[in-house]
Amino acid sequence: FNAISQGAMQPEEYLEKNDISATSNSGLKLLPELRTLYNSKKLVAFIDLPAGHPIIESVGREWQRPSSDGTFEERIAEEKKKSRNLAELLRLREQFMLERLKELRQNIESGQYPALSRKKNINVGLSLGAAHTPVYHNLYKQEQNVSRSFSHYPFFYAHPSFEAYRRYSFNKRVDNDLVARIIFSRILSQLPECNQEGYADLHNFSRFIRAIVNKFDYEEIRAVYNELQSPDSSGLSEEILYKKIKDKGIKLPKSEQELENFIPKK
Repeated sequence: FNAISQGAMQPEEYLEKNDISATSNSGLKLLPELRTLYNSKKLVAFIDLPAGHPIIESVGREWQRPSSDGTFEERIAEEKKKSRNLAELLRLREQFMLERLKELRQNIESGQYPALSRKKNINVGLSLGAAHTPVYHNLYKQEQNVSRSFSHYPFFYAHPSFEAYRRYSFNKRVDNDLVARIIFSRILSQLPECNQEGYADLHNFSRFIRAIVNKFDYEEIRAVYNELQSPDSSGLSEEILYKKIKDKGIKLPKSEQELENFIPKK
């Protein structure tokens, strides 16, 4: 990133070297950021967990842990445990960031960055995912001069599971209705129209999934889950889900433009 900042590497070259397509979700998000950074002469420091860190490995294992085929109530309990575990791993990751940020400040103050030695006021910008707001809250509690902004207002998280992590992070109750929406969002992802990988605009996709999931209450989600678990439904998951969605009067988008049109203009 420092090579890009100093103008020694083009943003497109970075994507190519890291095998990231400019039209993929990652590329579409990263490329504008890299173009803003290019030749800005800003110093870049990495404060996140390094690749292969045990916390990263634990997060990967938790994400990939297969869901059981038990009762809906068992799946609710399983999802709550998973969300609690991920919230704790998220807290540990953020604590690591805060400690590295403290070290960075000490290094700047001790003169380890000569290019900054003559600057009276130094601003440090952090590029973090929206789930990491506890970093902001911790810095604010330390009476740091800190502010934050989001890519969109109002901001919507891509998946209801992020709401659960955040609630656990702030020691708030996670009720069964929220967990049911998490389960239903995961179930819907098997449909191409409801899978994040099919869309470039994550913000619109987030609003789209919430719009669908919120049309189903707890008992309706429970009924869908139980129907899909029935031996009589083997191989019919997509057909069942398409019918349930159609019965709610929802017409699924088939393209990015249709997704845009699906979202209320408010």
